[in-house]
Amino acid sequence: MMDAHQCARNQLGKMVNISTEGGAVAFVDLWKCYDINPYHPYVSASLVSAVVVSFSIIFVAFRWKWRSSSVAKSSRPPLKRSVSNTSSLMASMCIPKRHNMPDPIINIFIEFAQCPTEEDMMNLVVAKLLQYERLATIPVVDQQEQLSFHQMPFDTQKLVRRILVNNNTKECEPLHKVAERHLHDPLDDPKGRGKLPWWEILLLDNQGTGNSACIWRIHHALGDGISLATVGQQILEYADGSPMTSVIPKGMMEKRGKPQMALPSLAGKLLTAAIQVLTMPHTWSDDPTVFSKAMGTNMVHNHDREIVLFPTLPLDFVKAIKNAAKVSINDVLFTCLSQAIRDYLDEQDCPVIKEQGANLLCRALIAAVLPRTVSNAAVDTLKNKWFFLSSDLGVGVSPDKNDILERLQYLHNHLSSLKTSPVPMVGLAMQNHLAPYTPRALSEYLFWNTLSKRSVSISNVPGPAKTCMFAGQPGIGCNMFLSNIMPHVAFISYAGQISGNITLDPSAVPNCQSLSRHLHNAVVTLAERLDVPVPKEVLLPPKVDGPGSNAEAQ
Repeated sequence: MMDAHQCARNQLGKMVNISTEGGAVAFVDLWKCYDINPYHPYVSASLVSAVVVSFSIIFVAFRWKWRSSSVAKSSRPPLKRSVSNTSSLMASMCIPKRHNMPDPIINIFIEFAQCPTEEDMMNLVVAKLLQYERLATIPVVDQQEQLSFHQMPFDTQKLVRRILVNNNTKECEPLHKVAERHLHDPLDDPKGRGKLPWWEILLLDNQGTGNSACIWRIHHALGDGISLATVGQQILEYADGSPMTSVIPKGMMEKRGKPQMALPSLAGKLLTAAIQVLTMPHTWSDDPTVFSKAMGTNMVHNHDREIVLFPTLPLDFVKAIKNAAKVSINDVLFTCLSQAIRDYLDEQDCPVIKEQGANLLCRALIAAVLPRTVSNAAVDTLKNKWFFLSSDLGVGVSPDKNDILERLQYLHNHLSSLKTSPVPMVGLAMQNHLAPYTPRALSEYLFWNTLSKRSVSISNVPGPAKTCMFAGQPGIGCNMFLSNIMPHVAFISYAGQISGNITLDPSAVPNCQSLSRHLHNAVVTLAERLDVPVPKEVLLPPKVDGPGSNAEAQ
């Protein structure tokens, strides 16, 4: 199975060197590579737009380079930072209202043996968070759907809510089930308490024998996952007293330098990326498997979501698998997720996987975060610098043998090509500088079609490498939840462990809790196939464990 991006590059190369008739054939093959529906009425316009956008980006890049070299930085006044269109789109929910989408709220879940006090939370956490402009002001969306932040008085005490959890019996409610009930609580004028910033902290205070937790709920319009991780560095400290180190991977730090690429190659890459971005809404829909059959352009968010916790994995164990296979940690996690979905479909006796085999269309929208300048300045930290990448999940790989190593190799090759793709850069540039001039109805249509034709969305956020103190208490586990129209998978690392979950509609995915067992089995199988020793705690039968389960009280 050829990687889609390599396939597209090959076809573009043919289009440059062959006749017009052959070029038409190459375009048809290009449609197949990116699952583009050639009969969609907007495809032709998208291809023309892709050419225009590509050369516009090249022109702007060279103009910026000329200005940078001809005007000394010291002679230019600093530009006042404005709110990006990406943040405005997140705030105004660029989705038709009939689909009933909730606000995109990121829920950072931290578990404790003892619940922090409200006083410590206010003094040690809230006071520091209010140093950030976006966290200390009231967001306002105007009639043009543009987001701005305004200084208004508000009661800071209302940013912390205490919820009593009485887990004093064997049948206690897991903490992540409490989190489920508050996934869709509004942050804009919540429960008539007056206008507040678009974030809050829930204290899940356990009155019984189990653990407690807090949930930092923050609207996605205020910043992306890397931004929140950067803010976390300012409110956390290592429990052992050592200096806090950056949680931002080196690859996420912005690098400035001369592009090592000839102009024709750059133009070809940008054209390919622009085509992919502009045709994302015009692809075929994913095949209606048992896992994704509820997806479609007519679906409505019912505000009923269930959190399926994945087994918590030791980071060293995942690294050992990664090293044995000579792949990345993301390759390992995506492979195990793909294998879990495949095994789930087999268990559900899904006829679609049998009919489609290797041609099964099952894709993910991956939140690709772009590199940024790491700054401790409160005004610069929070931002939305990301774009959705559409990626095959490889569920149909190895249809006869269902071989996890074949799946790993396929996803390694596929994800490696995505890492060097300019699609996130081109997509973000178009999202911020082209979308504001697009009619609102068209923007909603395009964004909704992009979402509704895929099966799952995925985010992966790095966390501190060691146990941290949060509001005076050591955090013993961490997780991240988000309610999307489609099933949403989130992975987060913390203190030498990787936690994960999938948040979905239980009425749309029957027996959804079995996905946890399938992912556990996939991890163990992959390790055994690579002769990697499996830790005893991972070999145990999967139960609801990890951050959010409150397993100690069960």
